[in-house]
Amino acid sequence: MTAPIKELNLKGKIAVITGGSGLIGSTMAKALAVHGVKTAIIGRNLEKTQKLADEIKSKYGVDSIGVSADVLNRSSIEEAKKIINSKLGKIDYLINGAGGNSATATSKVEKIQEGDKPEDTIFGLLEEGFDS
Repeated sequence: MTAPIKELNLKGKIAVITGGSGLIGSTMAKALAVHGVKTAIIGRNLEKTQKLADEIKSKYGVDSIGVSADVLNRSSIEEAKKIINSKLGKIDYLINGAGGNSATATSKVEKIQEGDKPEDTIFGLLEEGFDS
């Protein structure tokens, strides 16, 4: 059985939410903010992500930033990570709420096969993507 969210002590942790300005992503961002989580809202539209970040800061009193990035573009994600690390700190959680993801956008193979190196697969994202 898992502990209720209020017992997890999330205050001060940093979460990145891709697709963060959409309905599901924004709902998750607000739910985390209620518990004191600092949020980085990633989306393709900076105006939308920043508007949500401003709302979260105002309503919940926690740090939140909007970042423009395309999750299907590796260099865009790497740049977003730099921005997030410099403004909020080390990332604790990554919530993927973006639609249209393609494993081949950030990894070389889509399916794990015998002989594949972990760093060349979707499972290597810890090492290649948002590691901090």
